[in-house]
Amino acid sequence: MARIAFVQPQLRDRAGIMALSAVLKREGRHKCEVFVLQQSQNLLKEILEYEPTVIGFTCMSGEHIWARAFAKEIKVAKPSQFVIMGGVHPTIYPEVIESCEDLDAVCIGEGEYSLLKLVACLESGDDFTDIANLWIRQGAEIIRNEVQPLIADLDSLPYMDRSIYYDKFPILRDDSTKLFFVGRGCPHHCSYCHNHVMMRIYHGKGHWVRLRSVCHIIDELKEVKEKYGYEWILFNDDTLNIKRDWFMELMDRFENEIGAGFICNIRVDHLDEEIVERMVKAGCDRVIIGVEHGDYKIRRDILKRNITDEQLITISRAFSDRGVRVFTSSLIGLPGETVDDAYNTYKLLRAMHPTHSNAHVLEPYPRTAIYDYCSERGLLRKDYGWDSITAPAATFQYTSKALHKQGFVIEQPNMRELTNLKEFCHLLVHHPWAWPIVRLLIKLPHNRFFNSIWQWGIYGFKVKYAKGRRERIDLTLRLLKHLVAGRGA
Repeated sequence: MARIAFVQPQLRDRAGIMALSAVLKREGRHKCEVFVLQQSQNLLKEILEYEPTVIGFTCMSGEHIWARAFAKEIKVAKPSQFVIMGGVHPTIYPEVIESCEDLDAVCIGEGEYSLLKLVACLESGDDFTDIANLWIRQGAEIIRNEVQPLIADLDSLPYMDRSIYYDKFPILRDDSTKLFFVGRGCPHHCSYCHNHVMMRIYHGKGHWVRLRSVCHIIDELKEVKEKYGYEWILFNDDTLNIKRDWFMELMDRFENEIGAGFICNIRVDHLDEEIVERMVKAGCDRVIIGVEHGDYKIRRDILKRNITDEQLITISRAFSDRGVRVFTSSLIGLPGETVDDAYNTYKLLRAMHPTHSNAHVLEPYPRTAIYDYCSERGLLRKDYGWDSITAPAATFQYTSKALHKQGFVIEQPNMRELTNLKEFCHLLVHHPWAWPIVRLLIKLPHNRFFNSIWQWGIYGFKVKYAKGRRERIDLTLRLLKHLVAGRGA
């Protein structure tokens, strides 16, 4: 029996780890456990006492810096320990193994069967240097294996192993919202996203976008509801509404057989009034729309999102008019962007009637199209690279204080104003009268007040939808604690 220790910095259930654990446990002889820095008094001690065969990190860009440092601690304590890193970061940048001698391997792309084979080889003592998807350290040499074909039939995989989190962390088990994925891959080529990079890596290795059957999804939803319970479902795929007929079948069966509220990410150019009506009837509680920018030409030419203002406004209002909460996400600090350009985003958002709006400072990750765009124009900070990243790629949650301290990635004169303007997104969308005042404020150095405005926007919608007096009090106390601590300011 092999023992696999998955390690992560923050407490949240990760689909990748749950998928890996499910395949390993299906063998009936492997044990998996997750260890969380945020929940540990002595993380290294706890992991080594578990006596793992393999220690694995699943990393987004930014997290790799912590994982690399912790891998060094592991190797100092136990030089023979096998350590592997998987996830988005080593998939896009497998060369991370070259700069970290404490990593024995990195996994590129889908890791279920590669990790399963690696574990079997480590158990038996067989050679493991030719396993597809893995780059392996062999002394001073790095063996670079090709990626294997994509898993075509997602129904052949077991349901995600939620027990790896829920048995150990009741706070996740008891959460009223449970996370689900219906497929893998996204058909779009947004310049700031890793998706188009992944497409290149897997070129010729099968269909990039794959969906589970509706039956498979519904059966998993039923099983999780019976075992753990939930009030809401979060379909966390990049885009839930990719294929119309399949999606309508999912909505029909969800309404008739599940009967819960659900939250999802959508692309408005794949929607019409009929689909919106069907989603609402099925129980759609909240949609998340990536608007990204208020200027159509910037969206189309720089961000590679060929979505019109009319599509965004029409679909967003169709949801909000039917009582569905609309959350919007946008980017600020784009190459060549002016303050007026950025404010145009807020004007477009205002026309969409969202429940809540948030803006994120663009981080042009290496190997993405937006990085190349900035690099070709000489806009990137000279020392910018993978190790400059300080937050996970999927979140874009860079605080203005951090950006001011380490220097803006995109070097243009108005970056301080743009970064400050991020904090006022929700305020300006819902209270446009404040624009003349904000236009003056953003010229000032970043301060706690700016971050407090951003936090107040989040607090407002959470209190509005709180389920009772106790939850409202808890939210208020958390906000006060945050403001007093000045976190993120």
